[in-house]
Amino acid sequence: MPDRGYDARMSEPVKPRRAAIAAGILTAAYVIASFLVREVPDSWVALLGGPDNRVDRIGGLRVQYKSAAGEVQQFDYEGVTEDQVPDVIDALVNGGLQMRVVVESNLFAELGFAEEPRGEHDPGAVVLEFDQWRPEDGGGIHTDTYLRGPSREAIERALVAHPNRIQLPEGTSLVFERTDPWEGARDRHTYWRTYLVSDEVPIDGTMIDNATKSFDPNTNRPTVLLDFTEDGTKKFCNVTLRIVGSKLATILGGRVRSAPIINGAICGGRASITMGGSDPIEQEREADALASVLLNGALPIGGTIVSKELVPAGNAAPFEWGARLFAGLLAGLVIGLVTLLVVGFSRPRWRVTPPAPAGTTFPWRRFAVTLLAPASLFFGGNMMMPGINDIELEHIVQGYAGVQFSVVALGITPLITSFILVELVALAVPRLRWRRHDVVGRIALGKAVAVVALVVALVQAYFVVSYLESLSRSGAEIMLVTGLKARFLIMGSLAAATMLLAVVAGLIREHGLGNGYGALLASATLILVLRPVLDEPADAVMTFGVRHLLALVTAAVIAVATAAVLRWRIAGAEREPDLRLPTTGITPLSGVGGLLVVIMTLSAMGLGLAFYDAYVKVLELHTRLVVGLAILVAAVPLYGWLFSRPSVVERVAMQAGLDRPSRRAWLRGTVVSGALLLGVSLVVHFTIAEDSIERALTEGISIMVCTAVWLDLRADGRAYRQKLVPAGVLHQIQYAGVVERVLADSGVPCHIHASHLRALLAFFGPFAPAIVMVPEEHGPAARTRVDDVLRAATSKPPVALLQEPARRPHGTLRQPSDAEDAPQEEPG
Repeated sequence: MPDRGYDARMSEPVKPRRAAIAAGILTAAYVIASFLVREVPDSWVALLGGPDNRVDRIGGLRVQYKSAAGEVQQFDYEGVTEDQVPDVIDALVNGGLQMRVVVESNLFAELGFAEEPRGEHDPGAVVLEFDQWRPEDGGGIHTDTYLRGPSREAIERALVAHPNRIQLPEGTSLVFERTDPWEGARDRHTYWRTYLVSDEVPIDGTMIDNATKSFDPNTNRPTVLLDFTEDGTKKFCNVTLRIVGSKLATILGGRVRSAPIINGAICGGRASITMGGSDPIEQEREADALASVLLNGALPIGGTIVSKELVPAGNAAPFEWGARLFAGLLAGLVIGLVTLLVVGFSRPRWRVTPPAPAGTTFPWRRFAVTLLAPASLFFGGNMMMPGINDIELEHIVQGYAGVQFSVVALGITPLITSFILVELVALAVPRLRWRRHDVVGRIALGKAVAVVALVVALVQAYFVVSYLESLSRSGAEIMLVTGLKARFLIMGSLAAATMLLAVVAGLIREHGLGNGYGALLASATLILVLRPVLDEPADAVMTFGVRHLLALVTAAVIAVATAAVLRWRIAGAEREPDLRLPTTGITPLSGVGGLLVVIMTLSAMGLGLAFYDAYVKVLELHTRLVVGLAILVAAVPLYGWLFSRPSVVERVAMQAGLDRPSRRAWLRGTVVSGALLLGVSLVVHFTIAEDSIERALTEGISIMVCTAVWLDLRADGRAYRQKLVPAGVLHQIQYAGVVERVLADSGVPCHIHASHLRALLAFFGPFAPAIVMVPEEHGPAARTRVDDVLRAATSKPPVALLQEPARRPHGTLRQPSDAEDAPQEEPG
C-alpha cells in the first residue's frame, strides 16, 4: 500500500532512550569484535590484574644485555619460540635491519678471479659470476660481478689467499647472501654470494613502524610486510627515487636477505621482504624471527649478552576478555550518551510501515527484472575479454583475473564519471542550469551523459588494451590477437558491455524494483563478497576467521545506523514540509569531505591548480584521522546547506501553500546527518580489512548504498502490490515532503519510488530521480497537483510531466515552446 503522505497517525517520534540503547549495543558489539582482531593494550590487561607486558602475556625471549658502557638493559622479544632463538640472536647481535645501495663494480674480474669453466661444475670452488639486468623503464644494461662459493667462510678464505691485495672502494663494504636451491633444481647445493654495498645506511630498523608476516600471493613464500614511520617513508621514497635501475640490499643480522631491482620510486610507506630457501618450515621460522626483531629493534652494537630466557606464555586470556568487555561497555555508554543528546535535540520522527493490502501478491515480475543487475554482473564477470589467453593471464595477475579482465571490467564507472562531468558543466553554465530540474532538460542532459560515457569507456578500454600489450611485450603470451584488430575488438566489447549495463539500469528503473544504477552498485558489492564463497566454498569456510567476523559486524553497524536515519524525518511547524535525512547525502564521506569534487570544479574553472598534485595531497589527508575528521565536520554543514537549506524548498513550498522550512529544522536534520557520517567514518577507519571479502564489507559508502537499495526494494515490493502510475519525478528529494503533504491534503496516497537511494546520492540526484507513484485511479488528479507544485522548481513555465491518457499516450512529454526555452536562475 502506498504511503499516505503527511499523516501524524502514520509517524511516531523517535524515542531518544531507545535510540541510545540501540546505538550503545551496536557500538559495544563493534568494539568487542574489533579487539578480537587487534591486540588488547598491556595497560588495559594490567589494570585488571593481568601481566603488564607482552612477553609475559604471549611468551617470548627476554635478553639481559650489557652495553659497551657497562650498562645492563633488558630487551623483550614477544612471540619468539625455542626454534627461532638462534635466528633472533643472530639478527640482534649483528645490527638488526639495514638497507644499503648495491654498488655495481668490476672489482673481482679486475683482481683476476676465474669463471667456472664451461661444461664443468665444482660445488666446492669459489668462482667469478656476472650479474646483468635491464630495468623496466628500458634503460641500459647494468652489469655487476660477484663471487660465488659453497659457504661464506670459503669465499673469505679465497679473498685472503688471493695473491693480489684486495682493497675495497672507499665507502663500501662486502656482505654475503645465502642462496638455497629452488624446488626441482638439478643442483641441490646451497651457495653463498657477495655484494658490494655502500657504507651509508639510509634505512634502518628504527624507521620501521610495524612488521607482519604474510605470504606472497604468487609464490606462497613467507614474506614480512614493512610499514615505515613518517620519516622512514620519506627516506625510502628518496633513496628509491635516487637509485632507479639499481639494486637495494636488505641486510638483517649481517646477511643479505634480498636485493631487488628498484624500477621506480616507492613512496607508499610499505615494502616487503621475501624469505629465501627451499624449506617451508625454515622460511616461516625466519619470517617470524625477522618480524619480531623489526618490531622490537636490535641490540646496540659493541656490547655482550649477559643472559637470555625463553618466557612461556601466561594465562592472560581472562584478563584480555575482561578488557574487551570493559572497552565495549565504555564505548557503548559514550556513544549511547551522544545518541541520546543528538536525538533529543533533533526530535526526528519515523514513518510507520503500513500493512500490505489484503488479497494482493508480491510483484514477482518486477523482482525478476531487478535480478538482471546481479545476473549481468555475475555472468559478465565470467566472460573473458575476446582475444585474451586467460590461462596465461591467471599466472601473472594477482587476484581473480576473470573479473579484472572480463567484458564488464569497466562496470558503470564510465557512466558515473560522465554523470560528474555533465553535472559540473550544467552547474557552471548558466544557460544549462534549468535543465537539471526540468523533465525535458533532463532528457537532453541524459543524451549528453550517454555520449560522454561512450567516449570515457573507449578511453579507459584503450588503457586496458595498452596494459595487456605491455604484458605481452614482457614475454607473457597474453594477446591471442594483436594489432588494430585486438584494440578494436577489446575496446568495442568493453564499451558495449558498459552501455548494456546502462540499458539494464533503465529496464530496472521502469519495470523493476528500486533504482537501476543502485541495483548494479549493490550487486557489485554482493558479488565481491559471495564470489570467493561460490568459487571455493571449502576454502572460504576454512579461512573464515575473526577478521571476517569483525567485517560482518562493521557492515551490520553501518547498515542498521543508515537504515534508521533514512527512515527518519525532521518535522517542523504544523505547515512545514518534512525534511529527509541525511540532509548532506554521502558526499562528505567521499574524497575526504568531497574535496575532490571541489578540486575538479576549480580545475575546470582554470584557477591554476595542478589536479594531480592536489589529488595526492587530499589522499594524504585521508590517512590522518584528526585532519580527516576535521574536514568531515566542516563538510557536513557545507553540503547540508548546498543540498537542503530552506531556500532550496522555499518556492516549491510556497507554491503549495505551505510554510517555508525553518532554519532550526534544517539545523536539527544536519546534526543527525553529521552524527551518522561521523560514526560511519570512525567505524571504517578502525576496521582491519585485508582480503576482498573484508574490504567489500567495510567500505562505508558501499554498505550505505546497499542499505538504501534494500530499503527501496522492500518499499517498492510492498507498494507495487497494486496498480500504480507515475505522477511526477523529483530531482530534488527535499521536494518529497511538499508533494506528500499536498497529495495527502487531496486525499491521494502516494509512494516515492527509490527515495532512500536518492536521499543518499544528493549530488547525483538528477541522475537517480525519485518517482512519485500513485494508484491508477488517482493518476490524472495527482499529475495536475504535482505539476502545479513543481512549477516553482524550474525557471521555465511548467512542463506537464505526464499527460492524461485521454489526451496523450501514457508517459509522453510535452516539448517546451520557443518562448519557454529562455532559462533563468534557479533557486538553490
